[in-house]
Amino acid sequence: MSKNTLLNKIKGGWAGQTIGVTYGGPTEFKYLGRTIPDTTEITWPEHQCKWYFDHEPFLYDDIYMDLTFVGVYDKLGLDAPADAFAKAFAYARYELAHANQQARYNIAVKHLKPLESGHWKNNPHADDIDFQIEADFSGLMSPGMPNAAIHFGDRIGHLMNYGDGWYGGVFVGAMYSLAFVSSNIAYIVDTALRAIPRQSTFYQCISDVIRWHKEHPDNWRTTWQLVQDKWADEITCPDGVMQPFNIDAKLNSAYVVMGLLYGEGDFGKSLEISTRCGQDSDCNPSTVGGILGVILGYDGIPELWMKPLREIEDIPFKYTGISLNKAYGMSYGQALQVIEQFGGKVGSNAVEIRVEEPLVVRFEQSYDGLYLAEKRGLGNKSVQDVGAIRFDGCGIVVRGKLDCADKKYVGEVEVWLDGKKIETRKWPSRKWRNRAPEAYSLFGLLDMPHVLTFKFLNPRDSVKTDLWSILVYKYKKTGTEVFTTARDAEVPYRIPAIAQTKTGDLIYFTDYRPCKDDIGFGRVDQHYRISRDGGKTWEAEQILVEGTGVKGAMDCAYGDPVIAADRESDELYLGTGCCDRPYYAATTTRQNPFPMVNWRSKDGGKTWSRPRNITEQIYGMLDKGSLGPAQSLFFSSGRMMQSRMVKKGRYYRLYVAILVREQGNYVLYSDDFGNNWKILGGNQVQPCLKGDEAKCEELPDGSVLLSSRKHGGRFFNIFNYTDVKKGRGTWQQCAASQDDNHGCRATDNFTNGEILSVKAVRQEDQKEVTLLLQSVPLGPGRSHVGIWYKALESKADYASPAVIARNWEDFFQVTARNSAYSTMIQLHDGSIAFAWEEATYDQAYTEMFRRLTVEEITCGKYK
Repeated sequence: MSKNTLLNKIKGGWAGQTIGVTYGGPTEFKYLGRTIPDTTEITWPEHQCKWYFDHEPFLYDDIYMDLTFVGVYDKLGLDAPADAFAKAFAYARYELAHANQQARYNIAVKHLKPLESGHWKNNPHADDIDFQIEADFSGLMSPGMPNAAIHFGDRIGHLMNYGDGWYGGVFVGAMYSLAFVSSNIAYIVDTALRAIPRQSTFYQCISDVIRWHKEHPDNWRTTWQLVQDKWADEITCPDGVMQPFNIDAKLNSAYVVMGLLYGEGDFGKSLEISTRCGQDSDCNPSTVGGILGVILGYDGIPELWMKPLREIEDIPFKYTGISLNKAYGMSYGQALQVIEQFGGKVGSNAVEIRVEEPLVVRFEQSYDGLYLAEKRGLGNKSVQDVGAIRFDGCGIVVRGKLDCADKKYVGEVEVWLDGKKIETRKWPSRKWRNRAPEAYSLFGLLDMPHVLTFKFLNPRDSVKTDLWSILVYKYKKTGTEVFTTARDAEVPYRIPAIAQTKTGDLIYFTDYRPCKDDIGFGRVDQHYRISRDGGKTWEAEQILVEGTGVKGAMDCAYGDPVIAADRESDELYLGTGCCDRPYYAATTTRQNPFPMVNWRSKDGGKTWSRPRNITEQIYGMLDKGSLGPAQSLFFSSGRMMQSRMVKKGRYYRLYVAILVREQGNYVLYSDDFGNNWKILGGNQVQPCLKGDEAKCEELPDGSVLLSSRKHGGRFFNIFNYTDVKKGRGTWQQCAASQDDNHGCRATDNFTNGEILSVKAVRQEDQKEVTLLLQSVPLGPGRSHVGIWYKALESKADYASPAVIARNWEDFFQVTARNSAYSTMIQLHDGSIAFAWEEATYDQAYTEMFRRLTVEEITCGKYK
């Protein structure tokens, strides 16, 4: 690309967005929840830009925020820190609103760190349009490099937004970037959307718009109504809750996409459609105009639109000191630097751009797992008069204002929750630049009744406060409670294990822990329930065995269940540990081991055998191992894997992973459904020396995959058979799967999960694949249990543990709550039975169940 072409496209981007915001200015927020009718003319007077510059400069809020960030990069270089951008806009003299204003308050008054100031728990406006209308700069400085655009926008976007609000800027920046190297509107939109995680509501909304455009290519109003019906309910921006007003990023991005697709590259038509969609009808045509300006170039924008712009190109935008002509040069200089930094070349007359395919950014969702439970008026009462605010939920936004003639006055209000002081809040006058858009907000509470009260510490006669409403949020129900640990319960449940019998019944086992702790700290029992309708309803809770709780007795506790159901008979196998000492205790040794027992049922769980002690059988296999006798070990809980391929005698082979203290993992196998066990590959090799609790799965060629928990992800190893019948073969080299290799990330936690493979079809090309599913708490910590997935198309995709470990495609979040262990099985009908534990009511876990499809888990990518 010639340097002249590059500069022309950058100028076109700035010019196009300035024209767009000016064109839509007269209609901004005048058409809420409705389109602008064709009978209402939208004019473009000859001096329109100059009039707004002189009389309503606040119209250009999206552009002067853009210019602020361009200025920081120009002054401090491409490595400018997030703090610099935070200070630049937080202390600027211009007016802000919504997410930007809340972020300004968070930075300037609360002194939150930059990446905290936009998080939805600190910023109720996190899903608003703010970063979306300010991200143009990132694409203009990253021609043909959407990942570079995302990189340079990321440190800024999270200053004021999160989740869909951040995705709006990611999407816009990527579209600008791609517009440098393609004039195909559909390609630009489709390709930019690939950067957004499929499970996000932002992706789903824009994907709907693309599909509806294909179904209704000649009627944008039909698509607008479909968007309105499905996506216009607002629970995030407090101003729009139960109101027609909607500044949500995904909704307004939908209007941008409609303008681009239905406008078919025609500059005027595209601006008009995006404007007539209503809501933020200046910012949306601004984005559309900027993207088309890059495609057409400055010289390609019709003169009808350019003439009013030329009057103001040398005039600085208010409060910035930067004019359009200056911005052209600044973005051009930054683009040359980015081209070189990202592998391109800059010559004397031309540039060589290393064009990128966008990578999917991390998943995040504001108001994660919540729904709006209540909107209630407070009667416009003052802080002193409002009294106790009672609500039932896990989050609250209190709407109100503080007025004072003294612009520098800052109110101080003590905040009390449930009788305890939790903070002293600074509350600037709404006339002050650093005001907060909301009187108060608080999230992350236990989902239960609360009492919120305020105490005004420094009232004045000249100060007036009005509290007019509250918004209350509760957690959505994510599944069926099978074993409920109530809020005030004395005895918790832990550790899910589930199987499906040959006849289709589901049987769900869990620990019942009167000792309130792990095995080794007192009594633990085994309870179970059966469902005969695929998990819709569950029969009464039953007790398989009760621990005695007697110190020194082997039957003190029975915990960590692992279960298998034979696919060709009614037989079930259940294994547990049983001990009065913890697995890791120094007093647990080969001479005083951590015992293992099992039970058998031959009638699908109706009756069970007495427990059988298999301790010596299991420990004895390691007595002459390369690392010496096992001092302590146990079966990993959850699903015990039965082979689909290897059958010897009556049964298909069983596999189970064990954890051996100071030796890591081994895999055992049994050809007689658990009566006798052997070590896969022998006792001289440790498949995962640094491993912890682990699971097994069978790969398409019959080899065995080991998946073991590690901090931040999983370890993987593969056993390749040389003699299937005798269980001989070799283990490969263990490999870590974590964030730095795009693996199964489990942020800041170290928790067991399940590995499962299922047959699937990729929707895009109808190719049959094997889909690996790995459940983990996505984090941070033990929270957000979800399922990673990865397709295996050929043997090359599982040639080594390192190949398995890297480049997992995406994940599906099952719950937004604190949550830990999980397991899953594939049911006879192909769906996935998912069992997990979550803190539904308190810190203690409730054992949950949910039936999922491959389509749900992969957001439609596979079926």
